[in-house]
Order: sequence, then structure tokens, then C-alpha cells
Amino acid sequence: MSNEFLTKQLSFLDRYLTLWIFVAMGIGVVLSITMPNVGEALESMSIALLVQ
Repeated sequence: MSNEFLTKQLSFLDRYLTLWIFVAMGIGVVLSITMPNVGEALESMSIALLVQ
């Protein structure tokens, strides 16, 4: 099988997965710079499981 055939079988999201990862990281950096409290807001929505 050729690489071109295998590439055509991938979905749009799979084909550009690396791009989506870098975009998500960029959005995270921009949010952390422009809205410093966003991290605290996200952390307040987390649920911690306490295991003893």
C-alpha cells in the first residue's frame, strides 16, 4: 500500500492531529497570559478523589 492511499483513509481530524495539538497549546498559552485567573477557575471545577 502506498502512503497516499493510507493518508486518504485517515479522517480530517486524524490527518491534522499535530496541528490541533499545537493550536490547543497556543490557546492555552494565550488564555493564561490574557486571563491569569482561568487556571484557578478550571481547578475549582475539578473533582478530587481522596484515597486513603
